[in-house]
Amino acid sequence: MIYEQHQGFSIETNKRSKHYSMSEPHYHDAYEIYIPLSGKSTLMIGDEILCIEPDRVAVINALVPHGNFSKTEHERIVLYFDKLFLNNYLTHEAQNIYLSLFTAKVIQPSSVNFKRMQTYGRLLQQEYLEGKDASKIFLLLSELLIILKTSPPVKSVSPHEIEGILGAVLLYIILNFKSINSVTELAERFFVSKSYICRIFKKGTGLTITQYINSLKINEACNLLKDTDMDITKICYDVGYNSYTHFFSNFTKIIGETPYTYRKNNFDMSNQEEAQKRISGSSRSYRDKSVGFANIKHHS
Repeated sequence: MIYEQHQGFSIETNKRSKHYSMSEPHYHDAYEIYIPLSGKSTLMIGDEILCIEPDRVAVINALVPHGNFSKTEHERIVLYFDKLFLNNYLTHEAQNIYLSLFTAKVIQPSSVNFKRMQTYGRLLQQEYLEGKDASKIFLLLSELLIILKTSPPVKSVSPHEIEGILGAVLLYIILNFKSINSVTELAERFFVSKSYICRIFKKGTGLTITQYINSLKINEACNLLKDTDMDITKICYDVGYNSYTHFFSNFTKIIGETPYTYRKNNFDMSNQEEAQKRISGSSRSYRDKSVGFANIKHHS
């Protein structure tokens, strides 16, 4: 699910099959709470690949890239909320106290509190779907935040079956996909062999590095085609392709129609002004603040 603002709050419950994989990590301006209901899951949060046990809760800060790379069946409740929602009920000082917990990534409540969180999550979904008073949603959310704030963070949760470097590679690609010219270049940057980086990437994501980079480029192109009137040739080079023929071929193969046809079927004038603000505003400002390679953590 991509976060959609509904009075600043949204919630979903999903059961994923063992073959499920979110192949394209994303980020948004919402804070996210991931409460497992059953099974283990494997998440990328920032520059780490983390194993979320059935009794642990993942917390994801706003504008932090994340994705689900689980290869086992699991069910979870995911809550999304933003500062606009909190502004209705909390002072900025109180917000800062609660939001500071989102740097933890994974939190371990007691067994009693974890069951309470699952119960509150189900009640929140009921309130949300029935469209009741938003203040009731906030009261339930605040109970969750209090539990999380008073529970200990989990320091080391990287799964043994996935090499820790994968998280750093994924984050680097997300932040630099437009300028990465080859897999060899990527391997050299991480001081590993080309065969090694290809193997761990395929093992962890189910995709080749080239497939993943192309998916990011084409996704960015789709956004520009839908939300702006930028020339298609300029879009080709803007998303990182050096050849229009290569861009056209990849776009048609991945999307199933040409860039021109895609724009014709999806362009919305009413979205253009807001999209331009988004493209030049929040997402770009995040990239301006993104960590450099020297700051990316490596796990042995």
